[in-house]
Amino acid sequence: MRRWPILALLATLGLAASGLGAPPDDDKKPAQSPTKTPADELKAMQKEFGDLQTKFFEKYKAAKSKEVKKKLLENEQPDPTPFQDRALKFAEANAGTPAEINAVLWTIQVGMNSSKTQNSPQTQRAETILVEKVVAKAPLAEVASKLRVRVGPDSKVREAALLRAQTALDDKDAPRVLSWVAGSFEPSKTADKAREILMDKFINHDVMMGVAQMMSFGFKKEDTEKVKAAIDKLRTILAKSTNPKVQAAACFSLASVLKDQGAEDKKEAEHLFQRVRSEFASVNKMFAARAKGELNALHGLLDEGKPALPIEGVDLDGKPFKLADYRGKVVLLDFWGFW
Repeated sequence: MRRWPILALLATLGLAASGLGAPPDDDKKPAQSPTKTPADELKAMQKEFGDLQTKFFEKYKAAKSKEVKKKLLENEQPDPTPFQDRALKFAEANAGTPAEINAVLWTIQVGMNSSKTQNSPQTQRAETILVEKVVAKAPLAEVASKLRVRVGPDSKVREAALLRAQTALDDKDAPRVLSWVAGSFEPSKTADKAREILMDKFINHDVMMGVAQMMSFGFKKEDTEKVKAAIDKLRTILAKSTNPKVQAAACFSLASVLKDQGAEDKKEAEHLFQRVRSEFASVNKMFAARAKGELNALHGLLDEGKPALPIEGVDLDGKPFKLADYRGKVVLLDFWGFW
């Protein structure tokens, strides 16, 4: 009796029934989640902290009194310290990759969001890594692109960036690095030195636009010495620079400082705002528009009780409208912006 064909058939059926001899069924395979990259991990960490901040600010915004808001800031503001620790461990695990520097930059950023962590060991450690691995070694183009993070007025990062730029003033990216160093709202010897170099070596460079604008901030009206110093520097930039973009910024900034001083200074401010509108309107439309608003304020046209100035624009659907179309109706004007 020939049993081999029957046994072979039974064996084949057995394999098929067990799935061992059947072709793979793709529909029954468990879906494989894509492998997370270091960038994905860092984004997830950032989102986790961002969600905490969003919830806090919603609660802060809903608070009805200054006292409640003050207590919220003191007791419930998200603590960045655990996230800084995690970010630094992440940076260590990804040493030598772009993810390391991105984590370090974020560690500094979240640290500067709270007065308690601006000079914390974690922030200091992150600044040290940034100096050693980027500021001291990388090409100035990379240094300029990475230094978009806020640091303390005389932090080790700002000092190292100043030193690096000073030793390479012929590099085309040196002005960009110096302008970042100069961009401190708080009193800073390091920033002052960077401004001096920029005014001496790069007064016609486009970065001087931002430097001129910064000079109109960072002090109070009663800080007479600082106000005088800012006015003198802005006058120098306006007189010596031949770059119309820089001149426009210096002219507007100088007028912005002078308008809050004495009567004679206000007259000069008015003249400078008019100059922005007549001489630099084609160079910088934003400055020209803001100068118009400043002139309206100087002329008392924005005082309480004065008729509203003509306003034209487009609504959220792109349809043009005029404020005059709503004459006789109660109108709420909501001016907002984002940076």
